[in-house]
Amino acid sequence: MRRVTRKEESGSRGRQLDQLIDSLISAQPDSLAVRQGYSSVSKKRRLKSALLLSVVMTLALGSLFGTIPLWGSGCGLNQAPSSASSRSVALVDSLAVDSPNPSLVEKVSSLASAAGYSLDYYPPAAVSVDLFQHLPEKGYSMIILRTHSTWDGNVVVTSEPYDPHQRVIGQVLDRVGDANVGGRQYFSVTPSYIGRSMCGRLQGAMILSMGCTTGSGQLAKAFMEKGARLFVGWDGLVTVAQTDSTFQALVGLLLEGVSADLAIQTLTRVSGSDHTTGPNLVLYGQ
Repeated sequence: MRRVTRKEESGSRGRQLDQLIDSLISAQPDSLAVRQGYSSVSKKRRLKSALLLSVVMTLALGSLFGTIPLWGSGCGLNQAPSSASSRSVALVDSLAVDSPNPSLVEKVSSLASAAGYSLDYYPPAAVSVDLFQHLPEKGYSMIILRTHSTWDGNVVVTSEPYDPHQRVIGQVLDRVGDANVGGRQYFSVTPSYIGRSMCGRLQGAMILSMGCTTGSGQLAKAFMEKGARLFVGWDGLVTVAQTDSTFQALVGLLLEGVSADLAIQTLTRVSGSDHTTGPNLVLYGQ
């Protein structure tokens, strides 16, 4: 099992524009400062409105003269297409910030090894927005997202602390946002980010999303359109213990070559859960 650090995933490409916009923010007069007493939603809306014109002008001039890359352009203009899926599995584990489960990590590593796969484990310190940008380039056969989502299940929450003055272009374009987890704010990636900012294609990867309500549709659709072979998520709220035990069993069945549909049917029958009350696993693709 290989443990991946954030240092390996971070880089300077694609950040120049955010840095430029940050300088624009700090240069604004006090009259544009956000005053106390407003909701966080209002703050973000006013921030977007105040910056949108500057963003458009900066993008236009920078693109025209070739001096500023577009946000999220860390993929490179001359990048080769993603290679075919390899026999490797990624476990992206932002849940470990508050709910570490080393036995799950070891079990998944053991299951992968027994089936002839390698495992790359991404602990919370490595789960940044940049990690998701480059995931397709790595050619994983299976990507396990042990991450939080929001009530509607339409984002993947990272472990990168949220800062309204960072990744400003992404926020303006609704490709990244903020999510509250246990009173702390983290960056999240949206279906738009998956579709427009991720580099390359997923090359038939299986996406297993362990967060609450991630089977609601938009997140699954984005991953499928990005080239995933299948997507599995929940249709409701789940506990950490429930999602850990269920997905550990699901990973084992899938790595043994059992079809996703049959694997989910088997887990439902063994657990004795009532599909009419939920929560249930939802499958997209085959």
